Amino acid sequence: MKVAMGTFTQSGGDTGGDIETGLNTVVILLPINNSAGLTASPATTNETFPCADPVTIITEAGATGIWIAFGY
Repeated sequence: MKVAMGTFTQSGGDTGGDIETGLNTVVILLPINNSAGLTASPATTNETFPCADPVTIITEAGATGIWIAFGY
């Protein structure tokens, strides 16, 4: 199993998008908000795992954060 990690930044009113992990098969991806002032809902994935890359996430508008993924 491999581990990949990185950051995400939603610009303006964006509320999600794809994360390219570099893994062929993603077993789990954990997105973590680190935006000041955004507390209504955490960043989540919009996938059924395991899945192929990329992984779609859903966030609050303008959110930033980090992610860690495990897979093959």
